[in-house]
Amino acid sequence: HAIGMTSNSQKLFLKELAENKNVELPYIQARIFATGNRDDINNFRKLLQDYKAPLDKYPEVKGTIKSAIQQFVLTPGKEKLEEGDNHYKGWTVSVDGIDVVTDEFKAATTEVVKYEKLGKHYYLTVSPDLGFEPEMGTSKVTLIPPKGSSGKKVEVKLGFNVYHQRHQIFELGAEDKDEAYNWRLINHDEDYSTYNFEVYEGDTYLGHQRIESYNAKERTVYLKGPLIMSGAGEPSGGKSKYLIYPDQLLPHAQQPIFPCMLRQKTEMGG
Repeated sequence: HAIGMTSNSQKLFLKELAENKNVELPYIQARIFATGNRDDINNFRKLLQDYKAPLDKYPEVKGTIKSAIQQFVLTPGKEKLEEGDNHYKGWTVSVDGIDVVTDEFKAATTEVVKYEKLGKHYYLTVSPDLGFEPEMGTSKVTLIPPKGSSGKKVEVKLGFNVYHQRHQIFELGAEDKDEAYNWRLINHDEDYSTYNFEVYEGDTYLGHQRIESYNAKERTVYLKGPLIMSGAGEPSGGKSKYLIYPDQLLPHAQQPIFPCMLRQKTEMGG
C-alpha cells in the first residue's frame, strides 16, 4: 500500500519490470532496524513512476478523532457477568483502584459504549476514558444499570488486557478530503498495521504511536502502546485531529492477542 501497487494488474506490471534485465530496479537503503522511511518510499515510488508504473496515490489520511476510548477486561467473581454482546452498553461503570502512573488511589465513573465476550474474556469499552490507568488484578469495577432498568448492579475485578492504557484506542471521525493523497479510510481490517499515527490540536503536535491494528467496521485504531506524548496537551474527541501514513515498507508481525483475532478464533470454534 505504501508503494501504491495493490491490484493484480499493478503487481503484474512490477513482475514484468523485475524480469526485464535492461531495467535498473529501484531499491531502498539497507538498515538494521528500519524498513524504509517515508523518504525511501517516495524515492521508490518516483523510480517506479519513471517507468510509467500505474501507482495508487500515497495513503495519507487526515481527520477528526471522534473519541478517545479505554478498554478493560473484566474478571467475574461471585457475581456472574452476562454473555450477550452489548448487554451492558449504556450502563454506567465506576472503577476505583491504584493509578499505576501516580501510585495514588483514584475513582472515576464513565459510560459503557461496548461490551462483548471473546473466548473466555469479557471486554468492556468506555468513553470518555476514566482519566487514569487503574491497576489490573486489584481494581474494583461496578456496573450500574440505567434508571428504570430491571438490571442489577454488578461488582467485579479488573483483569489483564493488552490494550489497557489510556490514549491507546481511538475511534476515528470523518476524513479531511485531500486529492493529493489516498485520503479515505480503508473499508477492511488490518491494512494500517505499523502505519504511523499522529495527533494534533490545531497546529500543535500532541503525540504519536504506531498502529497495531485497525477495525474498519468500527473505524477504530488500536495502537502498539499509548501515545508518546509531546507534553503539549491531551487528545480530545471531536476536536483533536489524526494523521495516518506509512513510513515503513515492510510490516511487522502483530501481537497475537488482538481482540479481533480472539473473535475469529471463537467464530471458528477454537
